[in-house]
Amino acid sequence: MEEKRATEINFALGLIETICEESEIALIPYTLKNGQQVVAIHDNQNGKISVMVKKEK
Repeated sequence: MEEKRATEINFALGLIETICEESEIALIPYTLKNGQQVVAIHDNQNGKISVMVKKEK
């Protein structure tokens, strides 16, 4: 079972890498003003950082 899971994770990482390369973006660690740590997208074309955060109700 562990080998199957490792294969699934490697597949997902490969997809993420391909998307990032083709879109000229990078996934980076980022800390919001409230201290929450998230994964942000750095646009390698214009240098802007984008973050999508879901607020809890």
